[in-house]
Amino acid sequence: MAIRNSKTNTNALPKVLAGAGAGLAAGFLLAGRNPWYTQSDTSRAIRVETDPISEIPEEADVVVIGGGISGISTALYLNEFGLKTVVFEKGSVANEASSRNFGWVYSNALAQELLPMAEQAKEHWFGFADRFGFDVTARRTGNFTLAPTEKELDQHREWLVMAQKAAPTIDAQVLNQAELEEKVPGVGKMFAGALYQPSDGMAEPSHAVPLIAKGARQEGVKIFERTAVRGFEYSGKAISKVVTEHGSIRTKKVVLAGGSWTSYFLNNLGINLPQQNIASSLLRFSGAKAGPGAAMGGDIFWRDELPGTVSIGTLQHIIPVEINSFKVLPAFAGSLKELLKDPLNVPLRISIGPDFINSLKRKRRWKNDEVTEFERVRMLTSRHIPAGHKKVFKALEEVFPDTKNAKVIERWGGSMDALPDSLPVLDQVDQVPGLYVNSGYAGEGFSVGPGGGHLMAEIVAGREPSIDPTPFRFSRFHDGSQLSI
Repeated sequence: MAIRNSKTNTNALPKVLAGAGAGLAAGFLLAGRNPWYTQSDTSRAIRVETDPISEIPEEADVVVIGGGISGISTALYLNEFGLKTVVFEKGSVANEASSRNFGWVYSNALAQELLPMAEQAKEHWFGFADRFGFDVTARRTGNFTLAPTEKELDQHREWLVMAQKAAPTIDAQVLNQAELEEKVPGVGKMFAGALYQPSDGMAEPSHAVPLIAKGARQEGVKIFERTAVRGFEYSGKAISKVVTEHGSIRTKKVVLAGGSWTSYFLNNLGINLPQQNIASSLLRFSGAKAGPGAAMGGDIFWRDELPGTVSIGTLQHIIPVEINSFKVLPAFAGSLKELLKDPLNVPLRISIGPDFINSLKRKRRWKNDEVTEFERVRMLTSRHIPAGHKKVFKALEEVFPDTKNAKVIERWGGSMDALPDSLPVLDQVDQVPGLYVNSGYAGEGFSVGPGGGHLMAEIVAGREPSIDPTPFRFSRFHDGSQLSI
């Protein structure tokens, strides 16, 4: 969506996640009239050919659950490493968060732990066209993290020193006010400067992941849509079969890349992953231009899209309180403490109402021969958040007067899966031999997904990891580790 995981930005995701804890303390006071999460049949992702259900094989080396950027990327690299890989998607490829995000491909201002993965992901993104022989819409356009004050500009300078040690390929630079004004006329008048990285870029979410899926199939990955996974069969404690709504397939290894559905699936196995889902929204307009590339800072968000349109993010995000929110509260205690330091600067509203009631009605446990929630809700979306865009438009109009005449041509929402420390899980699950999890990117999944998929594939294939997987271990939520926020 449109939340950035920046340790130097006051709108950083850890503070947004803090709202999850706050919502559990005060959410009952804020009742929503309509549910935020909805099921939809309206696609944002382009359709690409997938494999016919009648051709589901009897056996695979690895089964990947989820046809978003994480699942498709994992499958692509597993196949590259010589493992026969099958992807099962309950709906259609990329039609949840992977087509509903901001479309940034970047490492600018990210948390230290994510930088090596993000830099590797950029190389994957910008190499897909040569690899597949067709364009997946990825391009280098630059990324600006705008700094309203000199204090924030100093924080960007500190980040740059750290970042170049963590990932030597970082080519970011700190722009002063005059340098920013030269690159984006008008913006320098409102900001003290910016952290700018020319090697960052973007891709079109409606097209990119389906096109990567096309390339993965071209290389031998099997992808089956409208095939929900219900559960597993076991040999002892280890996985021996994956059971889908269309039958079972033998395998000893499974990668769960279910995005907002990951913790729900794991709960049926008796495994706790402290994941909180966040609803966010974006819109796109035509008839006006913002700045080049992409930017965020203060009240401004923009991305210059390939079709000549512009998309903008929101300054408000919603945490719809569900029954699971109470279960994850202890894990978010540190984030709650962070929130209480500066509650007015958290761009978040807590809502409790129909989403909570709906979560009470949802099955918490099911058997392999039962119809599941995954078959009932093929595509999870959220309502648009109109109030979240008003300040963004107003700020853009001050810098780019033409936006007063812009025509809004599309609004959409979606759900992000977030963990207490804003980092994903990329690890095996000890309780279920053969099960691995790739999830919890907290709004950064589209951008760093190919890097995460590559690392996940290395772990599953037993290869030497190309980046340190330690920050992404599953056990950090249960072994007493101090989580950074």
